[in-house]
Order: sequence, then C-alpha cells, then structure tokens
Amino acid sequence: MTNPTLLVTGAGGAVGRRLRARLDGDGYDASYVLRSGADAQPGDPAVDVADITDAERLSAIVERRRPDAIIHLAAVTGAACDDDPERAHAVNVEAVRSLAQISVAAGVTRLVLASTSAVYGDQYDAPITESGPLALASRYAEHKREAEVILEAASRRSASLSAVALRIFNVFGPGMRQSLANRLEASTPDAPVQLAGLDGFIRDYVHVDDVADALVRAAVSPLPDPWTIINVGTGRPTTNRELLAALQPVSYVTGTPRASYSCADVAVARRLLEFTASRPLNRATVS
Repeated sequence: MTNPTLLVTGAGGAVGRRLRARLDGDGYDASYVLRSGADAQPGDPAVDVADITDAERLSAIVERRRPDAIIHLAAVTGAACDDDPERAHAVNVEAVRSLAQISVAAGVTRLVLASTSAVYGDQYDAPITESGPLALASRYAEHKREAEVILEAASRRSASLSAVALRIFNVFGPGMRQSLANRLEASTPDAPVQLAGLDGFIRDYVHVDDVADALVRAAVSPLPDPWTIINVGTGRPTTNRELLAALQPVSYVTGTPRASYSCADVAVARRLLEFTASRPLNRATVS
C-alpha cells in the first residue's frame, strides 16, 4: 500500500520537529508549514512559511501540495492563550474552521487535529475514556473543544473528508520544556521545581516520539467513522513520587498538596490505530 501524501502544520514546534524527523526518516511524501523561516533550511522544497491564520495563503499551499491527509499541530497552547486571547482564538479555532473548509474544497481525505486531554479537566480518579464528561477549565481547553466541534461538523457534512481529534496527554521528551518531567530533569539546587504534593497529583506522561507515532497512524489508518476522538497516552497514572523516582537525581520542593488526576484510557487507540506508547519515562528519554 502506498503511503498517503501528508501536510503538517505547526511543523516548527517541539512536536512538529520530532514528527518531521519521523516522516522524513520513514520516507513519507510530506511537506510542512512553518510560521517562521528561521525553523527551515533555506530553499527547502518541502517547506512553506505561512501564518496559519492567513486563509488565502493556506488555501494556496494546500492546492499546490495536494495532500491526502493533513496533520494540524499549529496552536497557541496553555497559559499563552490568556496572554493574547484574540490571537489565540484566531489560531486555535478560526484557523481550524478555515482549514476544514480548505480541506473539503481541495479533496483532502483525512484531517488530524492535535487536541488535548485538558478538555477532561482533572475531575476523574481512574483512566478517562473518550466518552467521559468534559470540564473545560481553561481557555486552551475551550479552544480545542471548539476546534473539535468544527471538525466533527465538517466531517459529517462532507462525503470525502474524515477527521480525527487526538486528545494528547502530558507530553515529555526532547524539546518539551513545559513538561513537569522535563523541568524536573533540568532542575538544580538553585532552581528547584515546586510540586503540588507527592501522592495526590497524578498524570499520564507520554513521550513526544510516541505522540509522533500516533499522529502518523491517525493520518494513515482506515477508520470506521467520519469523525473519531482518540486518547493518546500510556494508560499509566504516575504520581509525583513515582516521577521523582524515575528521574532522580532532581531538585524539588513540595508546596501545598493538591489532588489532581489525569490519565488516559487507551483502549480506542489500541483498537483503531494499533498504537501503544512504548518509550519509558526516565532521565535518558527526557532530554
């Protein structure tokens, strides 16, 4: 079976760089949209530089590249959404609306959205299934859920486009500087990391290269429905105490303990994508 032609937006980010290395290394026919030319080699024929909110420019790129599938990574993430809410909404929501319309017009058959586990909040005490109730406790989570709704509507209206939202859990590994795992690995006695207790704060840490693998699988795997939501994680809840044991030696201080739980139920990813996260959490895999 011939691999589909792929287009990746947001390819200059930490996940995008690892995904590009994966696609290029495996010989995919892939092209990349970056916001800044500083992230590209001059004259690289696989790269287009564009602001993701420029619908006209994006449409021209998709028309010229003619991808079978698009992996959409471009986003304003986390607390940065609060720094410039208007720009964040334009990138995270309106650009997705434009990209869905562009994809349908250009005959793209698969659109993969990098969504987030933040849409679940931290209301659970067991691994979360894709059908679980949502708790949109941040602007970033609200934006990603809006983007999911847009893609669900577009895929259900279209006779040709299928769409997938990957709700990605806590990504660690090279380039993931905001991850608690990465911050602990980089900690020093002069710059310790503050933890919200040791046993009540629980996360599902998935390596960036496993996330890249899941993104590729979501782009190329046959799926039974036009719209699919899939959790991407390990399915293993990790307390701060277990995180410290995996990453020692690190420097930390404990603040006020906080009960907070976020872990994926990964049965759908295993069934539909044949995906299982395989990279362990330790100092060697973080940096």
